[in-house]
Amino acid sequence: MSLTNPFQENHIEESKPSSLLNTAAILSIIGSVVALINSLTSYFNAEKNYERISKMLNSEEIKQAPSFVKSIFNENSLMMAQKMIENKLPLLIIGIIGSFLCFFGAIFMRKLKKDGYFLWLTGELLHVLSNIIFIGTAVYAGISLLNLLFPLAFIVIYTLCKKELVN
Repeated sequence: MSLTNPFQENHIEESKPSSLLNTAAILSIIGSVVALINSLTSYFNAEKNYERISKMLNSEEIKQAPSFVKSIFNENSLMMAQKMIENKLPLLIIGIIGSFLCFFGAIFMRKLKKDGYFLWLTGELLHVLSNIIFIGTAVYAGISLLNLLFPLAFIVIYTLCKKELVN
């Protein structure tokens, strides 16, 4: 016969995410908010960005600028700014959807739900692919290739932590 204390509460201990998964999820939540703000500001400032780049290319300052500045402000960047104006509404809509998918996916992963991984991954790939489709592959050329660093790093991290996720 087993005696149990009727006054002792039996708590079932909830599983908690590893520190790596928890940290990555928190950073993804922050990144999702930043991406949402970036999508909104890109939409409202598309024309200003084009004018700024055009003005910079036509100025005397660019001729005297260091080579790395010339590599940032060139005809390619002006073309990308033009494509951002032409496609600013689809980029905004996809940016908002992708940000929400990443946000809720990260929250679900903190709760150890496997669906969160697929929501987050879909949102992350939406951002990357929409830029390639609407702006072109030049968006990830040169120094801008670093814009792929964080998505790739987080895909690797979440894939490694995927074994922690259930249902």
